[in-house]
Amino acid sequence: MKNFKIIPWMLCFALAACGRPVTNTGNNISETDSTETATANAQESVVPVTGGQATSHDGILSIVFSPLTFDQLVTVKIEKLEEQPASETRSIFGAYRVSLSPETVTLASTKTVRVQFAMAEEEVEAVGVNDMRVVLRTNPEAEFEVQQEARYLEGKVWSTSSVVVADFGLIRTTEPNNCECNVDDSCSENCPCDPDCSDGPDPSDTGTPTNCQDGEFACHSGDQCIPQIYFCDGLPQCNDGSDETDNACNGTTGPAADAFEPDNTYSQATVIPLGEAQTHTLPAGDGDFVKFTIETRQEVLVTTVSNFLKPAITLYTENHSQIASTTDGFFEQAPNINEVLEAGTYFVYAFSQDGSAINSYSIKVDASEPLAPGPQNLSATLEGSTAVLSWNTLEGAASYHVYYGEMSGGPYEPFSAIATEGQPPLNTEETTFSLSGFPA
Repeated sequence: MKNFKIIPWMLCFALAACGRPVTNTGNNISETDSTETATANAQESVVPVTGGQATSHDGILSIVFSPLTFDQLVTVKIEKLEEQPASETRSIFGAYRVSLSPETVTLASTKTVRVQFAMAEEEVEAVGVNDMRVVLRTNPEAEFEVQQEARYLEGKVWSTSSVVVADFGLIRTTEPNNCECNVDDSCSENCPCDPDCSDGPDPSDTGTPTNCQDGEFACHSGDQCIPQIYFCDGLPQCNDGSDETDNACNGTTGPAADAFEPDNTYSQATVIPLGEAQTHTLPAGDGDFVKFTIETRQEVLVTTVSNFLKPAITLYTENHSQIASTTDGFFEQAPNINEVLEAGTYFVYAFSQDGSAINSYSIKVDASEPLAPGPQNLSATLEGSTAVLSWNTLEGAASYHVYYGEMSGGPYEPFSAIATEGQPPLNTEETTFSLSGFPA
């Protein structure tokens, strides 16, 4: 007679009182929010593989990362330095030091970041964007020798950089404008510092098209060229953003911008009322930020619906730390996001997984009271193909949800063995429950 070894097939079960199992403690904001102010002059932000933005504690400097800049979660620290990046009279905001953790993370040669300084339009006009430069150094002991042309768009003076671990500053190339001729429309040879007396081109004049060279992309505004490698890389380098919204990004005519634009950054995020759906579009290379606020601890469900291609979504804290995502940057893992969150403000970022256009999609955020954890004294016996569960009564529970799956501790979403009674959760008012139809 032959001997046979019996290999046990494991089922894992869980209970919740009037709801699903208590959320894993790793999803508790107080435990996972790694963004914190280390000192009065420094702030850390977590940037996932889906991209994001890190901002200084005073809100002046921000670094914008396109999707897939990194292949792992990266902590970006921005610290305000006491020293000035140039002479005290030419520095506009002072200097900021940017570092990454883990320290082994590097920026790919094909990637750039956007370095931007928040500045009101009237302040920019007072100096002149042509008279400003973004300066940087990679050696803390050296001078700020690298200067990059500054551009201005929607309250930000910015430039792109192929370096992120560095000290950054914004300077003016002229001395402060204290000329007497600044009080009227006259100009004299003694007032070269007056930008109104300069013979340089008006930065707002886009009437003369620029002839771009081979290997460059011509921005739609007609006055700017960028390296071709930056075309459709997920981060706008053109002042008008046309390098990311051009129809050639996906080879077809893309959708028009929706009524919620611009919503491409945390600061531009659209407020989405709880329980109400919003319809958005995603032109090629675009991304949409929405934000919502909950007053008490709530179970939050973020859903998106699309007739064809569905956007990936990522949930962030108010300090831009990632909580959950439907993607790891390479393939979609889950259709929606469902988390128990503490009171506060949160951001959701929706984007196309491969950068192509999504003609229309709706996004909705629902919030409800989180349900109580289930009894901890659950026991189970296997009788043939039937699992018989039992537990003690939990005070205050009107009913129970029963979960099962192949993985200990969840997720309780069975992928191979489905009980005859159906997919979890299965509700009952009793303290016993039978699940049948499992393989022997």
